Amino acid sequence: MRPDELERRLRKRLDALGPAPRAELLRVLMLPDFERANRIGEFSTDGVLRSSAPPGLNAYVRLYERMQCTALWIEMSALALTNIMDQVRSRVLAFALEIEQANPRAGDKPPDGAGPAVPIDTVSNIYNTTIYGGVNAVATGSGSASQVASVNITPGHVPALLDYLRALGVGADDVAELEDALATDAEEGDGEGFGPQVTAWLGRASMKVATGTMKLAGSAGAELLALAVAKHLGII
Repeated sequence: MRPDELERRLRKRLDALGPAPRAELLRVLMLPDFERANRIGEFSTDGVLRSSAPPGLNAYVRLYERMQCTALWIEMSALALTNIMDQVRSRVLAFALEIEQANPRAGDKPPDGAGPAVPIDTVSNIYNTTIYGGVNAVATGSGSASQVASVNITPGHVPALLDYLRALGVGADDVAELEDALATDAEEGDGEGFGPQVTAWLGRASMKVATGTMKLAGSAGAELLALAVAKHLGII
């Protein structure tokens, strides 16, 4: 994604918040670390922030036969959100410094008819290096760490999904079980959303990650497993 396209999308999201929530979000982002963590924690009584999942997403979740998921929500600890915000601030600062190094006068108003202060290709390279870091998904592996990892998977391409999971640290037996689960759900289901076998596999894998019997690369959490499978199935 080009930086200008990302900026356009972010501005659209910020504008949708309305003046008061947008001003509060920007204020919190500029607070010192401890004050920011405390302010985020004020939105929760138990240290966990909750948000409703996008409408209609529950229709894609299948837990048991002849049972239906009626509600989904997202949970994140206040500390994890603080860590993510710190990552954002650090990467934006790194991006600005790299641009300044490429051209110290990049922030000045260019003369009429002049081209960009920094070539577009250079900006894109700096952006991909400092913002994405070659990766494009943020996941929290614990309350005190955050992990950024790439999930570049072609939807419907099983080998790509399995290779990604192996690189992430998923064992051969677990990878084989997921492959069987995908095949079973493809034969018995209608091909929409997580099938029962895949859902069961994700549940077992999440439990293994939580108990430490499945150790993923870096500090990656079970969220990346679900994200990878969802991308493979075309859900996201």
